[in-house]
Amino acid sequence: MKVLWFSRHKMTQPQFDALKNKCGSDLEINQVDRTINSAYELTEEIESADVVAIVAPLNLQAQFVKLAGDKPVITAVSERVLTPDPDGGETKAEFVFLRWDRIRKIEVVTELFAEWQLLPRRGLYIPVFYRNRYRILFLISFLNPNVPFFKYFLFTFSIISLSEKW
Repeated sequence: MKVLWFSRHKMTQPQFDALKNKCGSDLEINQVDRTINSAYELTEEIESADVVAIVAPLNLQAQFVKLAGDKPVITAVSERVLTPDPDGGETKAEFVFLRWDRIRKIEVVTELFAEWQLLPRRGLYIPVFYRNRYRILFLISFLNPNVPFFKYFLFTFSIISLSEKW
C-alpha cells in the first residue's frame, strides 16, 4: 500500500507501526517534505497514493481532502508532554503519538467578534466599524505629506459591503 506522507518531519516509529497495523505490512512511504502553496502542486503524488497522511494547516488540509476523493486523508494526533529538566534548566516539550484520525471534512465557521477593530494601513491604524452587513471605513488622507496632519487633512468616508472582496 502506497502512503503519501506530507510533513517536514520523518514519520516516527509509533506512527509507522499504527499505520502498518491498519493498512498491512507492505507499506511504501513516499515523503514530501518541501513547502507548498497549494495541495494542487502534489496532484500526481496524491493520485498515485492509496492513503494520504498529512501535517498541514487547515487550508491545505481542505485541498488534500478534495483532491483525494474517496482515499483516506489522515493526520496524526499527538499529546504534548512537558518534561522538566532535572538540573533546573528549561522544560522540554515532547509529542507522544496517540492515534491516526481520518479527515472527512474541513469547515470553518466564523462570526463577527467585535463591533469595531483597527486595521493597519501604511503605518496608520484606521478604525473600522461594522453595522448591518456594511463595513464603514474612515480613512485619513493627507493632502500634502510635508504639512503637519493637524493643519491640513481630509476625511474620506466609504461604505463597503461585507460580501465584496477588497
